[in-house]
Amino acid sequence: MKHFRIACFAATALLFQGLEAQHTMAEMLTNKTKLTWIGVDYTEVRLSPKEKFREVDEHTLEYYRVWNKLFETEKAKYDLCPFMQVSDCALMTAAVQNVNAQADITRIWDAPEFDKERIPDMVRAYQCGDRDGVGCVYIATRYDAAAETAEYMITFFDMTTRDVLHVEKATTKPGGASMRNYWSSSALRVHELIKSDLRKSWVKQYVK
Repeated sequence: MKHFRIACFAATALLFQGLEAQHTMAEMLTNKTKLTWIGVDYTEVRLSPKEKFREVDEHTLEYYRVWNKLFETEKAKYDLCPFMQVSDCALMTAAVQNVNAQADITRIWDAPEFDKERIPDMVRAYQCGDRDGVGCVYIATRYDAAAETAEYMITFFDMTTRDVLHVEKATTKPGGASMRNYWSSSALRVHELIKSDLRKSWVKQYVK
C-alpha cells in the first residue's frame, strides 16, 4: 500500500472518559458497536497565511459545505469504515452541517489557538439523529498553506449521550489541484494515519 507523507502527529491521547457513556472505544475497536463518521467540523479552524486562502475568504461557509459534500459524493474514496475495520459503519456529514453553517468566520485569521477543553461542548451541538454507537468527527484546527499542513483533533464520542471518549491530535499533508481537493485530501490522509498507526495504539490502550 502506498504510504502518505505525514508532517507529524501527537501520539499522546487527550482522554475525556464520559461517566454516562453507553458505548466504548473497546466495543468499537472490536467491531461490537456501530461507528459513524460525521465528517469535519470547521468552526474552529485557523487559516494561514490569509493571502493563500483568498477563495475561501470570499466564500468561507460555502467551502465548509463543499468540503463535507465531497466526502459524501466520493464516499467510496473517503469512507472511514475500511480504515477502522468496523462492519456497521456509516457516513453522516449532515450532523455537522448546522454548526458549520453558523461558524463565526471572523475568527479564522486572528483567533487564539484552539482550546481542547471546548471539545465536549462542540460535540453536544452535533445533530446525530437517532443513530447510536460511537461517532467520530475530525475537528479542523489549522490549515497552514505555507507549511503545507492540516491539523485535526480526531474525536470519538458516544452518539447517544454525546460523552467524548477519546481525542487525538493529527497533522497531515494536503494535496491536489484545486482548493477543494487540496484541503479535503488531508482528511483522507488522517484515515490512512489511523490505519497505519493510530488504530493499533488505540487497540493497545482500550482492548484488554
